[in-house]
Amino acid sequence: MPLREQEFLDAAVSQGLIEDDQLIEIRRLANAQGISSMEAITIAHRIPLKALYHAVAAERNIRFVDLGIYPIDEDSARDMAEIGLRRGVIPVQGEEGKVILATAEIDDLALISAVERSLDILAEVALATPSAISDSVQFIRKLRNEEVATAEIDPEDASDLFARVINEAYLHHASDIHIEPAENTIRIRFRVDGRLISYISSLPPETGRLLVSRIKVFSGLDIAEQRAPQDGRMQFELVNGISQDMRVAVIPTRFGERITIRLLGTTDENLTLSTLGMLDAELEAFRQAIQKPHGIVLLTGPTGSGKSTTLYSALKEINGSWRNIITVEDPIEQIVPNVSQVQVGASDKVTFESALRSILRHDPDVVMIGEVRDLATADIALKAALTGHLVFSSLHTNTAVGAVTRLMDFGCEPYLVGATLAGAISQRLVRRLCHACREEVDVDDEKRALIGDYELKRHFHSVGCPQCLGTGYSGRIGLFECFWTGDETRELISKGAAEHEISQVGGDLHKTMFRDGLDKVSLGLTSLEEVIGVTIGATI
Repeated sequence: MPLREQEFLDAAVSQGLIEDDQLIEIRRLANAQGISSMEAITIAHRIPLKALYHAVAAERNIRFVDLGIYPIDEDSARDMAEIGLRRGVIPVQGEEGKVILATAEIDDLALISAVERSLDILAEVALATPSAISDSVQFIRKLRNEEVATAEIDPEDASDLFARVINEAYLHHASDIHIEPAENTIRIRFRVDGRLISYISSLPPETGRLLVSRIKVFSGLDIAEQRAPQDGRMQFELVNGISQDMRVAVIPTRFGERITIRLLGTTDENLTLSTLGMLDAELEAFRQAIQKPHGIVLLTGPTGSGKSTTLYSALKEINGSWRNIITVEDPIEQIVPNVSQVQVGASDKVTFESALRSILRHDPDVVMIGEVRDLATADIALKAALTGHLVFSSLHTNTAVGAVTRLMDFGCEPYLVGATLAGAISQRLVRRLCHACREEVDVDDEKRALIGDYELKRHFHSVGCPQCLGTGYSGRIGLFECFWTGDETRELISKGAAEHEISQVGGDLHKTMFRDGLDKVSLGLTSLEEVIGVTIGATI
């Protein structure tokens, strides 16, 4: 006896997934497309179906089980009565070794009782999604060495599975999909908010191999080649009609081919300076720096820390018909209207150095360099800033002040760095607390010891809810170390002073990343655990 659709709609409203006045439009969309209202919610509001089941579980005050995370209890799976498997009851491991029965048929008490008798247990019953149950049933049948039709999959089914994985990744706001073969199974994970989460923990190897073949076909790759890495691209139409661009990388491993799919979405393209997460003082200082007529502004941080997004946001902020803006990038990650963007590596003749030398003959007001990688590029960038151009770029250093040291390590003249550097920002990304379930808590002694002399006015944590799929976090926010040059710091830089000397005299012009993180913890934007995770070991 499946749950009624109305219960899902009521739970979605009650748990804040949608507003009550949106139900009319949802039903209209469902009727127009011949789909259920639940499917219409996922399309219209980019909410995974899992969130609706999570909402029902919260309303009923029972557990929701994500079968991509909870491990299957293999002993119980082997011993369980066939009716349980046929009707979609999955035994998983709970706390302290207790078995939890996950099912979409939570109201079928006779079914639950039959499974409990076959296992000689009284178990907690939890709600799970039908698609996750279907994946788990397939794995359990393989575990039980059953050669039946439900344990097999044909190419058409592989295409359906591929479509489901891509759509679910989109609905989860994932940046990457990982399809990873192991000895007797295939695992599928999504990277969401910078962290990998399990989507399907156990697929039979045969299913995985067919899935890999379908992906290679869609990507225009050689399906016969299984011993060498391959790279490709593809487009896929999502359930909401959007065409999703993806980059595909395949590499052979011991147990089969591993695939990573990067979803080339438009999420970051909608970000502006005011939505990156800079607090008011830092945002105002950054805006002043990027409005200067000349000088160089540098973004630093490791790969994946959001440097490119901040650079693009700065370009959009100052973009106007009265400015000539030219960029040199490898690769071009976003298309910016009315900006001339040069792709490095488009031919052997286009390098950062050659492109920059040419660009300076095109009368630019602003030049954006994707990354300063060597002395030649750094020297041209600094001299361009010295001769009246505004230059933006990025560097791979851990701190903002470290940008000075890095330029000098390249061989740049200290006087040139001191005369042109307007400032530098080092950044990291941390997960944003879910606004729906965050709670204010006391800081324990262990965390207070890590904070040291810093004052923390308030501290929040999240317990998880349907809106954040139980994680306690939703989206990401930047932490920033901001270093702006003044007369004293410029003099020190020109003299080739050490990094710690420059930091010591920075004063109000230098805000550490740890301080910025604690300010955001006090505002309830992120958690202390997130801040500590990216800043301990850095300058605090």
